[in-house]
Amino acid sequence: MRPQPILSAERQVHDPEGRRRVLIVKLSSIGDIVFSLPALEALRRTRPDDFIAWVVEDRAAALLENHPLLDQVITLPRKEWRRLRREEGLLAAARAIWQFRMKLRSLRFDLAFDLQGNIKSGLVAWASRARRRFGFARQDCREPNWIFTHARLAPQPKGQHRIDRDLALLKQAGIKAEWSAITPPCTKNDGVTVDDWLEKHLSADEPLVVMIPGTSEWLKTKRWPVERYAELARRLQQKQKTRVVLSGGPGEESLLAQIADAAPNATLAPSKPWSLAETAYLFMRADLVLGSETGPIHLAATLKAPTLAMFGPYDPGPLFPYQHPEYAIYAAVACSPCRYRSCPRPVCMTQIGLEEVQTLAESILNAIPDPARCPAANKTVFLRR
Repeated sequence: MRPQPILSAERQVHDPEGRRRVLIVKLSSIGDIVFSLPALEALRRTRPDDFIAWVVEDRAAALLENHPLLDQVITLPRKEWRRLRREEGLLAAARAIWQFRMKLRSLRFDLAFDLQGNIKSGLVAWASRARRRFGFARQDCREPNWIFTHARLAPQPKGQHRIDRDLALLKQAGIKAEWSAITPPCTKNDGVTVDDWLEKHLSADEPLVVMIPGTSEWLKTKRWPVERYAELARRLQQKQKTRVVLSGGPGEESLLAQIADAAPNATLAPSKPWSLAETAYLFMRADLVLGSETGPIHLAATLKAPTLAMFGPYDPGPLFPYQHPEYAIYAAVACSPCRYRSCPRPVCMTQIGLEEVQTLAESILNAIPDPARCPAANKTVFLRR
């Protein structure tokens, strides 16, 4: 019997006088936000009485809304600023940005941790007027971010995992930052919604596999072929007697439908996409979550759900399922890693074979190998051609 997820209780927020005020700056994307959640856990665990706020862009804010470890979520309204510039002109957008800056400054932060490391996050940290601002070393930043910070982390090893890098930055500030599983960003209501749906559509006595075949629209090169997802679903259902749920976001309905048509026993998640909180709860119920390297896959892994991630354009070194590099598959072709948003022949994904993914998926479902007992199973599966 699989243990049921433990949901976090709502945390009552108070602001007694004299509490240290801390700002986290991590603006986007969902995957990047997920990687910084262990740093929030460490910060709250070490300084339980601090006032902790987080600045995040509107497109990723849903992951942090009502988070029990945060006292305040400050949404940077990037979409609204773009609309103002487009419809009302540069002056209107500049006025809105100035108002945001003054609001941020009025919160009088003592510390700011810039976990993003680019020019935009550096400007936000600087605008907060925090008395002490921590960031990454010059060579570990994108763009001239370092000019906005007072204290910088020493250069970190190449290929270091993003979670470890963020925890190292907290240690630089004298905070005891150790890894722990993140607080689930879901409430009891989220659990009820998902449990009711699973009970209605799926049998309770079979392993649950969640497949996430989609990726962001601007980086389709990270997608594994649709026909392989369909065949994998059929094979896992036949050999492992699994329940397969196809999960995706807005705009991916056609992609999911193609797989469902080819694998009739696979079940589509609700046509109205679940919230991030509900999706997180689904991952916690799953025996396996698999897909390409995307924000939802990183969320599943950081929640300690058994996760299989397929890497193509991106280097798995900083991004693999944390503490489980053996659950990442990477076709190390000559042109990978890369940052191209389009590719006429994405061999980095097509080189990842169906049999290889099936073998790893079955080993995870059967808990073989157990990384704690098998020291040899400690490296990413590299498929060199």
